[in-house]
Amino acid sequence: MPLLPILLKVASNLVGDQMSTTDGRNTVLRLINSAASELYHSQDLVGSLREQVFNADLTDNWQITLPYYVRTIRGVRQPGKLMTQVESMVPRYTTEDWAAHSLRWRQKYITPLEHSLDAATKLNFQLSGAETFDLSIFVTGSTPQAERVTETVVILAGATTGSTVNNFIDFPGVKVIRKSGYTNNNLIASNDAGVEVAFIPNCELEGRNTIIQVVNTSCGCAQTTCQGGTGCMCWEILYKLHFMPFVLDYDEFPCEGYDDAIYWKTCELWWAQQEGKSEAALLANAKCTAIVEQIAADAKKGQIMRFDFGKNKYNNLHWWDRRMLAPISMTQGIYPIMPGYGPGFGGGGCGY
Repeated sequence: MPLLPILLKVASNLVGDQMSTTDGRNTVLRLINSAASELYHSQDLVGSLREQVFNADLTDNWQITLPYYVRTIRGVRQPGKLMTQVESMVPRYTTEDWAAHSLRWRQKYITPLEHSLDAATKLNFQLSGAETFDLSIFVTGSTPQAERVTETVVILAGATTGSTVNNFIDFPGVKVIRKSGYTNNNLIASNDAGVEVAFIPNCELEGRNTIIQVVNTSCGCAQTTCQGGTGCMCWEILYKLHFMPFVLDYDEFPCEGYDDAIYWKTCELWWAQQEGKSEAALLANAKCTAIVEQIAADAKKGQIMRFDFGKNKYNNLHWWDRRMLAPISMTQGIYPIMPGYGPGFGGGGCGY
């Protein structure tokens, strides 16, 4: 369900006449977006995860950037190979035997840039089409002369291009590239060599890319060449979609079926601000939670689930035939009769 029915329901039951003006609608829209964002980030809602194969270019100091719509990585593997471990930047400096290999990633930080700036360069902006209003683009970053400067680039109505006056450098780097409003067209920034270094979709206000250090060597790169390609590096990534706020009446929530949950979360935030409405806010929270739990329970029906039986208490003991209460040689091929325990299952008993 798009935004409009939620907006009308909130207007009818909560705010009334506030929707009659543009400012009033914007106020209600901010409230709905706050509720939707809080709900979306509270957990991995049903339908919030996606998987995609990415072909990476590792010429940028063994770093890659993931696009704006990748919010949080939930899993990584190479096609036909083992899973890749995703770490923060800390383990490299806290573990003595930490070693770099092709199955370990370091998730570093969020940046508005898709690629590093090899040299001081102006940022040249181009819209994919002209807008009917003047668009301001705010850039904050470092230059050869200053650690931090903020510059505003204005693309006039009917025009499609604009450039910074300052030359920006890679370190400390560009921290912010932000538009003054939502647009009908995407915005691309390129360096003086014409290489695209930033991208802002029309439905977002600023650029956002995740920097990943693919800790690897040239030897490891050769070992992970994608089948069917020459020198390409491919990964399958399971990720949570980035939340995009509602802007237009027919914008959709990333996950289907949560419209009532968004409405009740909006009620909770609204009543929490009203004197004497704390009990109503708690009831709205309970209603929202119940809807989310119901959707999750319904989605699990018919699915094969994995159960964790906990730590194997026989892990440090001899294997025993419980029927005979006598130790058995592991080479005899006789295993405990309890499923989920025994060779090949490691320290925890996990079954399906």
